[in-house]
Amino acid sequence: MLLSSHSYCCCIRTHVVLLRVCNDLLQTVDRGDEAVLVLLDFSAAFDTIDHLVLIARLEERYGITDKALDWFVSYLENRKQAVAVETALSDALLMDCGMPQGSVAGPVIFTMYSAPIEDIASSNGIECMTYADDTQLHISMNPSNRDVSVSKLEQCLADIKSWTVRNKFS
Repeated sequence: MLLSSHSYCCCIRTHVVLLRVCNDLLQTVDRGDEAVLVLLDFSAAFDTIDHLVLIARLEERYGITDKALDWFVSYLENRKQAVAVETALSDALLMDCGMPQGSVAGPVIFTMYSAPIEDIASSNGIECMTYADDTQLHISMNPSNRDVSVSKLEQCLADIKSWTVRNKFS
């Protein structure tokens, strides 16, 4: 996991991530430069995580194999979910995507699934901070290079959008 991923890590809280982003932006202004901050909220994506894509990512990106990978597979497969409204309960349906609701492991697994977003930002020269399903992208720029910097940010957002579509992360 990249160091900029702070999802549910020991002693790292949302306010720490926000303070770091604020500090970066304040330093930019102190230098007389400009900054653009884009906030992305992927909270709905918890329900769309493709289990097959996740298992492949755990194996390829993180080197998780054998018994550990089998544990992840067993954690995800044959899960059922029902909806309760007052006293009415729907039939339970088999879930082939998404993370188990309210699970402790869910946010950590979500971060592992979405880690390529940070790679995309980095490859475009964009600073990226994440905390669970929230992502902050920011870029500092000299006013004389504004067009180039904004183009980099636009390309980064286009690349992230393409990634979300390819990975059924929408």
